[in-house]
Amino acid sequence: MPEQGDWYARGMYVQGSGQYEYNLKHFGHPSEYGYKDICNNWVIDRWKPDELMDLFVEMGARFFMAMGSHHDNFDCYDSRYQPWNSVRIGPKADIVDEISAPAGVLAAALHQGTANCELHLPENKAVEPHLKIGRHEPMEWVDQVM
Repeated sequence: MPEQGDWYARGMYVQGSGQYEYNLKHFGHPSEYGYKDICNNWVIDRWKPDELMDLFVEMGARFFMAMGSHHDNFDCYDSRYQPWNSVRIGPKADIVDEISAPAGVLAAALHQGTANCELHLPENKAVEPHLKIGRHEPMEWVDQVM
């Protein structure tokens, strides 16, 4: 997996950018090996969500926010809106669900939420019951957990 910064999914197609040059050197031309191919090769073979959450609490974290959807519209859960997600492509796992279980066990020590960096619905309101978001305006939610 390329670790070449944010927006790699865009930059790898911008001729002359560092991400484009990196992709050419390591994978080939993006028309032949593009973002869809990179996502298919994503593995989480060292993923230990229980240990990760224990570490967060041990370090004194009071809040945990999982990324529900990446800016490129890649959902990290089994999305009912589209197939471009971590259950069908890449790791073949519901990452949000796997990290939410230990966070729920640690609920007394850790507030949790899920962030969507994109919106599926045209009226710009994400309504994902699976993720339990969209019920409150952001500042209302912050006021409830503080």
